[in-house]
Amino acid sequence: MNNKVTDELQNQLRELLDKESIRELVQAYCNAADRHDHAKMRSLYHEDAVDDHGAFFHGPAMDFIDKLPDIQAPMKILHHNVTTHNIKLDGHKAEGEVYVLAFHQAEGEQGLFDVLYQLNFLTTV
Repeated sequence: MNNKVTDELQNQLRELLDKESIRELVQAYCNAADRHDHAKMRSLYHEDAVDDHGAFFHGPAMDFIDKLPDIQAPMKILHHNVTTHNIKLDGHKAEGEVYVLAFHQAEGEQGLFDVLYQLNFLTTV
């Protein structure tokens, strides 16, 4: 194999590994959310990360994680299903858009109720 082919394969392999690392991070986030594992959730963010859950929450990710025990208290089931990953790499930067369907069962004043969310995770790293 000549050097040009070897370099091209190395670059393709690096891109595949980088994209897989991002996919694994999304899966770990969903796993931590579903299991109410706040320590694991905290480990997935940079200390200065910002979390934007739209109108629900926008601010430091660590503040969001601090609020999770209260947010999740009435939730009996959390189940996030990752569907589509759109990841674009540009050197040492990456942009991602991930589609998620989330089923939650919560307890309210009149008993249990089900909620289905369609989520888009957007990120730049």
